[in-house]
Amino acid sequence: CYFTNWAFYRVEEGKFLPENVDPSLCTHINYAFAFLDSTSLKIVASDPWADLDNQFYKKVNDLKLLNPNLKVLLSLGGWTESGSDKYSRLCASASARKAFVTDSVAFLKRYGFDGLDIDWEYPR
Repeated sequence: CYFTNWAFYRVEEGKFLPENVDPSLCTHINYAFAFLDSTSLKIVASDPWADLDNQFYKKVNDLKLLNPNLKVLLSLGGWTESGSDKYSRLCASASARKAFVTDSVAFLKRYGFDGLDIDWEYPR
C-alpha cells in the first residue's frame, strides 16, 4: 500500500488522511514521499507541514498498533525529484553514500519507519 502526503490537500471525498488507512489490508505501507536535500544529500521531509507539524509520519507509523505485523517504509524520491542530478551525485561519491546511509538510518529511527524505499525515476 502507498500513503501519499499530498492526499491531504484533495477536496471533499478525495481527501485522504492517515486515519483513513485500513492497516488490515496491507503488509507494508510506503509513505510517499521524502526528498533528498540538494546540498547536503540528506533526507528531508517533502512537506514539513503535513509530515511533521500535522504528524503524518507518526500517524501512519501508529497504524502498526492496529496491525503489529505491518511494516512502514519511507519512500524517497518520486516523479517530483526526477529532473534532478542529486541522486547521480550521491551515487558517484563514496563519502556521500556513506554519510547518506548513516543519516538515513538515523532519520528512519527518529520517525519510527521500518525501512527505506528509493524511488529514483529516470536515472541518468
